[in-house]
Amino acid sequence: PGLGLVCLSMARSCLSCVQAVSAAAFEYDTVKLVSIRNQKIGFVYRLVQLAVVGYIIGYVIIYKKGYQETDLVVSSVTTKMKGTAMTNYSARPLWDVADYVVPPAVR
Repeated sequence: PGLGLVCLSMARSCLSCVQAVSAAAFEYDTVKLVSIRNQKIGFVYRLVQLAVVGYIIGYVIIYKKGYQETDLVVSSVTTKMKGTAMTNYSARPLWDVADYVVPPAVR
């Protein structure tokens, strides 16, 4: 009789532990801090979270190698200069306004 009560007590404490873990795992808070304590809704919520994280890690990062994706550079730089400019890297060391317009402004 003593062993049966010990086993029953352990079973109850184990069941309450499982219920506490289940409640913590399958409840979530909304923006208004309403605590939803429905295991089915909590399970669907965590399943959607797992699906999103799985998609990002599994498909985007691992399968498509999104972290290695590169693209061609598409850009331009425009500067407005007045007067003349000197350079050491050209056959013509002195440039005026018409020389440093690219593409050349030809009329």
